[in-house]
This record gives sequence, structure tokens and C-alpha cells, in this order.
Amino acid sequence: MITVLVIDADPVVRLVARRVLEPAGFTLIAVADASAALARLAVVRTDLFLVQGIPPCIAQNGTVSSAAGETPVPGINFELDLSEV
Repeated sequence: MITVLVIDADPVVRLVARRVLEPAGFTLIAVADASAALARLAVVRTDLFLVQGIPPCIAQNGTVSSAAGETPVPGINFELDLSEV
């Protein structure tokens, strides 16, 4: 199973990600900020991360590395404007 880490301060964005990704068979970890993401990455291996605006403290060249120094994880930077939905 593919584990996806979603990093977004907006709880609605995290909820939408959960409602879309979990029924599609993905395991989802949703956090509000970079600090929470780093804490999760220290103990859980993810296959992909989705983030709106990559926080510089965790990202480098489109990847995220855990504090344990694991292999970098690919990431997708997205823009979601829920005001138009």
C-alpha cells in the first residue's frame, strides 16, 4: 500500500485529501505544518508527500528526507483554491 503524507494548515484540504485518497486505497497521514511532518517522518516511512508550498525546513529539490536520514521521498507541490468550489 502507498502511504501519502499531506501537509496543509487548512483542515478542509486535509479532509478532502482523506476523502479522495483513502477510498482509492492509499494510506494517508495528514498534518498541519512542517514540524508535525518532521515528527511523523522520523517514525513513519512515506512514499509521497503532497504540500501546498514546500516548507524549506523539510524540502530540498522536490524531496523530503526524514530526520533518520532515509532515502528522500518524492513530493508534489499543489495549489488548491476551495473558494471556487
